[in-house]
Amino acid sequence: IESIELDDRELFMNKSEIIIPGHQRDVRVNFTVPNFVNQERMRFSYLLVGVNKSWQDATQSRQAVFTGIPPGRHELKISSQFIGGDHVETSLMIIIPRYFYETSWFKALMFLGLIGLIYTGFRIRIRSLKEREKKLKQRVDIQTKKLQKAAEEKQRFFTGITHELKTPLSLIIGPIDDLIDEQEKASNQEVSKRLSMMRRNSYRLKNLVDQILDVSKLNADAIKLKLQPVNLPQFTRQIVGQFQSKMEREEISVEFLSVGFDEYIYVDQEAWERIIINLMSNAIKFSPNKSTITISFNEKETTIEVKVKDEGRGINSEQQQKVFEYLYQIEGDKASEGTGIGLFLVKGLMEEMGGSITLHSKPGEGTEFILTLKKGHDHIRANHTLLHEPLLSDGKVPFTRVERKLKLSPTETIPVEHRILVVEDNDDFRSYLQSILEEQYEVMVAENGKEALKLLKKETPHLIISDIMMPEMNGLEFVNSLRSKKQFEHLPIIFLSAKNEEQDVQTRLSTGADIYLTKPIRSAMLLTQIVAILRRERILQKGFTPSAEEKEPEFLRQVREIIFRQLGNPSLNINQLADALFMSRAKLYTDWKKVSEVSVNDFIKQTRLNEAKVLLGEKGFTVQESARAVGYADPNYFSTSFKKEFGINPSTLTK
Repeated sequence: IESIELDDRELFMNKSEIIIPGHQRDVRVNFTVPNFVNQERMRFSYLLVGVNKSWQDATQSRQAVFTGIPPGRHELKISSQFIGGDHVETSLMIIIPRYFYETSWFKALMFLGLIGLIYTGFRIRIRSLKEREKKLKQRVDIQTKKLQKAAEEKQRFFTGITHELKTPLSLIIGPIDDLIDEQEKASNQEVSKRLSMMRRNSYRLKNLVDQILDVSKLNADAIKLKLQPVNLPQFTRQIVGQFQSKMEREEISVEFLSVGFDEYIYVDQEAWERIIINLMSNAIKFSPNKSTITISFNEKETTIEVKVKDEGRGINSEQQQKVFEYLYQIEGDKASEGTGIGLFLVKGLMEEMGGSITLHSKPGEGTEFILTLKKGHDHIRANHTLLHEPLLSDGKVPFTRVERKLKLSPTETIPVEHRILVVEDNDDFRSYLQSILEEQYEVMVAENGKEALKLLKKETPHLIISDIMMPEMNGLEFVNSLRSKKQFEHLPIIFLSAKNEEQDVQTRLSTGADIYLTKPIRSAMLLTQIVAILRRERILQKGFTPSAEEKEPEFLRQVREIIFRQLGNPSLNINQLADALFMSRAKLYTDWKKVSEVSVNDFIKQTRLNEAKVLLGEKGFTVQESARAVGYADPNYFSTSFKKEFGINPSTLTK
């Protein structure tokens, strides 16, 4: 081997191995034989072990050429042979160094780097997914809270609207039933009073329905108005006149300030009436007795302002931002009143007429609503009807009846056996209940639970009839307060409410009420339930119950008394009995087996039906009245149970 040629140099050989420098991979190896005689008869071949698969002929070039030799140790074998002579072989170890990226440590480092990169990417991906999941969860939580809030608002709205609708319904249906039942006995004055009440509550019912329809139209952007010139002060005064009797009862006065205001303003008659009615209702609701509501009219260059100001408790700044929202109701002792759509409707109607509404209020200083309307008619939207004929008004205030608020002073005595306390916030309904009860009972009245508690410090009634949704102190709070006092723990209570779901009934009765009646209620049904309750109380006060035996075990007598007190509760069961006896259900079962062979549930049913039999046969109750009095919500089921127990239909006892 003579030499090794590289790209940039030539190396002469003097040893058996060589390291190719500079990371070169292209090599040319020159070789010859020292014998110069007959060299043409020489044959040369070479083999680079691991690179060449077979021996390569190099007789002519006497050079081994390699390109791209892989790194590592390679043995180069060179063979020479005279034709017909001996074979001679020599070798050279060629060492090709590895590039840095071909080394094991680099590959290991790259492998670790790749693992790290994959891990980092995985972590970033996981973090990204978690961040997306977190954001998605936050969005879901926000949407869930919005949906929950919307559901609560709708539930509050439907609860409020049900109460608002059923109260006037009761004051229409009840008097109608009374007039039909007593058409021969009722005096002209009484008939006139009932008809007036029915008409007033019919208009109230119509107003509520109209408000609901208007709100639905506003939400659907489908409301159509008919605007025409109106003498606003005069027309507003007429609308406010509808509240005359209510303001007299509340000792609230109204003051009009409209000096020099004589311009006609384009408004929709019904829309303006709805606006003023809502604002006046709120002003009266939140105004204290002996206060003044001021309505002023101020004319500006292109607009007019109508301000309605009361002297009530005011609205805090946080609530001021929400009062015009759909279904929003101001929290507080008046939260049970209203539906949450009034001010939303006012704002929507004002905007439809091209105006606006704002408010100024400070807690303790009253509230002022400012209605702003534009002069002329150029601002009126094209989808509304425009009339140029002024709305004529006769200037008369609508007739309203000022009714006497009946209350019995402690010194007055009526020759009746029982005294009943009526707790109801609606003036008409309270007056109606009083009118149907006072012929047979001494009647006391209170507007809410707080006022009722004050009356109870002076007088103790035999029975209480209470509404549930009332301001200041509702019916549930009132009954809970009563039951916490020793002298009132067994005082009979009838709940009157617009809510009639089974869960509502059970919840209300669980607070301690004896009977739950839903509005609208017939006066005959109410009177029979009162008779049934007072009869049971009279029996219990004498120390015995129907069907009780003189030598009856004390435990059986206790159970019978508890059942008898709770006969009007449809949900009365063994769990409530156990709670009343301050023992576990298992203990009740054990003790009961010692005194009776009849199951507890069957005993409850027998007690109910025995009492119903007395009410039907001796007290003249109808089947429906008897069923309700002993805790059967379904008269058909009551009739089936009655026939199964006694072998006859309950209706046969009423003939």
